[in-house]
Amino acid sequence: MLDVAREAQLPVVGMLLIVAGAAKLVSRRPGGLALLLAPGGGRLVNGGVGAAELVVGALLLFASGVPGLAGRWLAVLMFVTAFVGLRELRRQRPEADCGCFGELSAAPVSSRTLARAAVCAGASLATIGVSATGWQVLTRPAPVHIAGALTTAAVVALLSPEWRETAARLRRGVPCERREVPVARTLAALRSSAAWRAHARHLTGHEPLDVWREGCWQLVAYPATVDGGAATVVFAVPTGRLRRRPVRAAVVPGDGPEGVRPPDG
Repeated sequence: MLDVAREAQLPVVGMLLIVAGAAKLVSRRPGGLALLLAPGGGRLVNGGVGAAELVVGALLLFASGVPGLAGRWLAVLMFVTAFVGLRELRRQRPEADCGCFGELSAAPVSSRTLARAAVCAGASLATIGVSATGWQVLTRPAPVHIAGALTTAAVVALLSPEWRETAARLRRGVPCERREVPVARTLAALRSSAAWRAHARHLTGHEPLDVWREGCWQLVAYPATVDGGAATVVFAVPTGRLRRRPVRAAVVPGDGPEGVRPPDG
């Protein structure tokens, strides 16, 4: 019975990796480990991680023998690396999201996120040594398979903050002017943008002076020194229907963002 319960982890972990990998590949905003490995952007790294997750997930579902065993060990390695990397990301950039499921992962890394990575690492480790494939479990499930898979899936779901973002996306009828946007998500998008890279060298503080909303734009002001004088760099981060537009920036002489308006267009 224990072996059957271990087999039940194969489809859960395999499908989880495939969903996570696909979400990273379609994401326009890198997060998680990509922010650590490539602080200036990381879309290529993000895509590489997503592709690797798709491959390993497919191995868990369909491969047996040596390829199947390799896929299971790779899954363990991926989740252990994710746990260590996310813990470091939480320490270095507490405002950044984990990027685990692409743009659905809008919340900052938390103890729940770390616990989920640990649970997935344990579930992956449990699959080492079982003979079935994930697809065989899915197509010929025993009652213990169903109970084991549902238990693991329920634990992962309870530890996942992505449900809130999923629910928000289902409410797309809400105008972007009225849609709630977490500040942590705005800062994460800002710090992976070209505008941030262009102006970061001028900034004199790590924390924003102010964050406020103007229609479908989230504005973030930072203290700066430009040409030897005090200034304020104001970034405009698009939200809602404008989210595909680039982040914009304006340099305002002086030490306050008063009078700044969102960019045209």
